[in-house]
Amino acid sequence: PNWEENTVVFDGTSFGTNGYYNVISKKDYVLVPGAAVESEIVLNNAAGNRRQVLHIIEVDPSNPDVSIVPGYCQIDKDLENEANWSHKELTEMAKYYEQTLGYNIVGGMNTDLYYTTYSPRVLVYNGKSIGNFGENVATDGGVLNPTSSILYVFQDAEGNISCDVKAFNKADLEAYLAEGTLLHAVGVSFGMVVKDGQLVKTTELRESSGDAARSMVGVKEDGTLVICMNDGRGANNSVGFSDYEEGEAMLALGCKWAAN
Repeated sequence: PNWEENTVVFDGTSFGTNGYYNVISKKDYVLVPGAAVESEIVLNNAAGNRRQVLHIIEVDPSNPDVSIVPGYCQIDKDLENEANWSHKELTEMAKYYEQTLGYNIVGGMNTDLYYTTYSPRVLVYNGKSIGNFGENVATDGGVLNPTSSILYVFQDAEGNISCDVKAFNKADLEAYLAEGTLLHAVGVSFGMVVKDGQLVKTTELRESSGDAARSMVGVKEDGTLVICMNDGRGANNSVGFSDYEEGEAMLALGCKWAAN
């Protein structure tokens, strides 16, 4: 169809561009009353051959009962010391944050897959930059690809917390640090899929980049943070999304800005 005719929807029974997917089921679970909800949404197309399983957490970052923090094992140590560079599986990092840092973890997701030297490309924790602004130097002397996008967590002078997801821009990151409003930041591996309420990829292609499990993060107009993971490659009997469908899903979930 022509893009001008496309309407991305999520109305309880249909999901996606022109209602391509049928909503088979939706289950909601309260993680933090009034602040965080987890949902599992099962989709399939009319032919019944493109089943998708989405796991979504929506969080109000301004609620004092929740904290949004970057996940990096040993983040409480001096990460300028190479001996402290470390990353673990998500479950192990959650255990570290609970046992060492005292958090009660209710949800988490991978965002940056490229830790070739175990050094984070972008990482700001409690207002301190302990990453290298996306300019890792590989062990062979080459320069690794920079972070494509950033999940920002801001704190204003009154202590109010807000989040944003934008394309990586070193000057912007440095300006936020200089202003003193940037609490946390973490790199997101790939590019933006929704910008200012519009899909980045505007050609409706299923299997446009090969179906795969996907992880997306975004923010709604009202400031709600949305993290979404899509099972893929047959896991949980889920096909997985194409590149186009990543943005389609986040837009359907109400995100104004989102990245993969």
